[in-house]
Amino acid sequence: MNILYLSNTRFAKTPYRDGSTRYRCYNYAEELSRLGHVADVAVIGEIDPEIIPRYDAVVVLRPVLNKHLEAVIDSARDAGAMLIADFDDLVFNPELASESPAVLNRQAGLDHVSSVFTRHCKALQCFDKVTVATQELLWQVQTVVPDASVLHLPNGLSSYWLEYNKHVIKPQSCSDISYMPGTRSHDQDFALVQSVISEKVNSSDNLRCRIIGALDIDETLFEEQKLERGSWIDYFSLPQVIANSFVTIAPLADTAFNRCKSHIKFLESAAFGTPVITSNIPDISQHHVDGLSIVTSDDEWKKEIERYTDPEYYLHCQTRLSEYVRTHCMAANSATRFIDFIEASANTSDHEDITVISKAS
Repeated sequence: MNILYLSNTRFAKTPYRDGSTRYRCYNYAEELSRLGHVADVAVIGEIDPEIIPRYDAVVVLRPVLNKHLEAVIDSARDAGAMLIADFDDLVFNPELASESPAVLNRQAGLDHVSSVFTRHCKALQCFDKVTVATQELLWQVQTVVPDASVLHLPNGLSSYWLEYNKHVIKPQSCSDISYMPGTRSHDQDFALVQSVISEKVNSSDNLRCRIIGALDIDETLFEEQKLERGSWIDYFSLPQVIANSFVTIAPLADTAFNRCKSHIKFLESAAFGTPVITSNIPDISQHHVDGLSIVTSDDEWKKEIERYTDPEYYLHCQTRLSEYVRTHCMAANSATRFIDFIEASANTSDHEDITVISKAS
């Protein structure tokens, strides 16, 4: 089978820099290629629509209605190629635009975000099938398009990324409570825990807080040398930062947007044996393994940080985390389900909707 992944990333020349494109396009293309399929990745604004007839299915990540998408849709319809929309964030329901991080963090106005969400929503309705990163997103798609045929296709780790970083070894002693927001939209999320984290590192002889990426915080809460700021780092260098961390944290405000987010922060940290302390979101709460702490209060944040200061327990968690994600959380675990989804749809006459698939293996 020939499959084309198209991304809307702004990194037109280096699309792998975009986290969504890595997980939703490259990671699956990698595994599909291992299975003997042809799987290519490109940026939608950079391709000639005339290549579309080479493919049996075209997957568009976060499609937005514009001239590029219209050209792809027309070409796919003419060629009989299946069109699949893929979403990994809640960006297609205009009624929930007020809960977008861009609005909450005052990076964009509500009218602008509502307009963008509307264009995603209109695009969604042009596709035969839909794949989504989380179960919550599946339900949100059904809210917007009740009869949509949707597959929950979870984010999974890249075998190549892990193999490339197999030399990374976790030190015997680590001191950083690391936060890696990834995008410029997590100010309010970190604000939930900055007092707890600053109090903990200020009172500890060994711990400090390390933030990688853009984040607006109150740095005066941290005593001298208890806060380290770092800029964006290449994804292939990320494992060394994770391995050198005592724990990683993923605080998230309780919003509709965040409830739809995926478990990526857990996967990446666990892969290199670093415990994760995170807010309670559905895609993470499905996992049960030592080294994953899901918390709901300030007291629980403090308690879980302290729990990992036990050397014997910490070492146990390192092994369990790494084994768990390599067994259960690889892109390879779901690649065949994606092919089954396409083939089942292709065998349905005139691309009629099939039964919604709502639970990952």
